[in-house]
Amino acid sequence: LRCGRRSEREEPMRDLLLSLHTAHNVWEALKEFTVQEVLSGDNSYQCSTCEALVEAEKGYTIQSLPPILKII
Repeated sequence: LRCGRRSEREEPMRDLLLSLHTAHNVWEALKEFTVQEVLSGDNSYQCSTCEALVEAEKGYTIQSLPPILKII
């Protein structure tokens, strides 16, 4: 958040751990999964541009969903 640098990496995921305790359905659980987390204080991010511990946002985006398999 301090210098505007954005760090990204793409990773294929086979499983998503979704919480249905707080969500009413799968779509709400996916929305909660992608909420940005603020990293600050003792949990600050080590920026490779600033070379300092800085406040940052961390989160996930889903680029594509796997094909749905049906077992008959």
